[in-house]
Amino acid sequence: MRFTWLVLAVLGVPRAALAAPRTESVFSATVAYTAPRACPSAEEFKAIVVARLGFEPFAADAGDHVLVSIEEGSHALEGRLEWRDQAGHWTGDRTFTAHTTDCAELVRTMGFALAVQINLLATERAPAAAEDRPREDARETPSSAKDAAARRGASAAPPPTKDTKDGSPPRASESRRGARTVFGLGVGGALALGMSPGPAGLGRLFASVARGPWMVELGGELSAKTVEHRADGAGYSQRLLLASAAGCWNPEPFGVCVLTKAGVFKVEGRDIDVPASASGAAVELGPRVRLRQRLPHGLFIAERLEALFNLTRWRVTLDQIPVWTAPPLAGTLGLDVGAVF
Repeated sequence: MRFTWLVLAVLGVPRAALAAPRTESVFSATVAYTAPRACPSAEEFKAIVVARLGFEPFAADAGDHVLVSIEEGSHALEGRLEWRDQAGHWTGDRTFTAHTTDCAELVRTMGFALAVQINLLATERAPAAAEDRPREDARETPSSAKDAAARRGASAAPPPTKDTKDGSPPRASESRRGARTVFGLGVGGALALGMSPGPAGLGRLFASVARGPWMVELGGELSAKTVEHRADGAGYSQRLLLASAAGCWNPEPFGVCVLTKAGVFKVEGRDIDVPASASGAAVELGPRVRLRQRLPHGLFIAERLEALFNLTRWRVTLDQIPVWTAPPLAGTLGLDVGAVF
């Protein structure tokens, strides 16, 4: 994304500084704008372009035509600038993809890109003032001739069709104030091994805050009750209640976290002479890997895999006899759904 901003700055800013003063008659184009209802209006989009240029480039009877469209894709907002000539034939286009639901930010980015291209075209069409310059000033060195040829080639062509390396446009807000803070909420379920004598289901609620690729997540988990019986019919049930905290590095769509869980396990005797209940501490630590897929409207779905060391190896006894001890290692395989805003 930074590479695209650099190209725009190299092409647009020097040309703007060297260009002669322009008016509406130097360059004009019609504009057709379509976008979802939540996006800025056509007039707001035009105002962004005019503010960047310093003159009004839009006219209903102009020969050049610009089609601006924004659509909600399967995973993100998608924008497109398309140029057409006087006969309505396609002459070039540029696509933009936003990885957030902030349509206003995408509109600002597209407005800036359109303003830079219009500035280049307007400069190319401005009347030449070479006659008024001294003969020695008009003489070009080999390097300046190459620069002039490059400028002519850039201004004669419509906006490039290639996007940035990751397929996303430069984000104006990030260049002004850095990465945006993103909050998230979600629910999930998992199958856990090593936390009870057999496989156990886990449900969880979680909240997160992220800035750039870094994220902190807090959550709570409750296991389904697992029941074990001896041959004589006596048995016990066990349930876990855990709080979790994770520090993550998330170069989307992948994520790696350092995870800790702490809580209590509760055991109840069943069909024994002296029913008893007990509880103890459970503490776990280990890594989590995650694969997250963005959905429209800020939603996401994520698969996660956790490998946890049982730092407190709790033990279940029945009639004074140990019947199960937590193993050194536990693991979970889960699925989460949530939203970011």
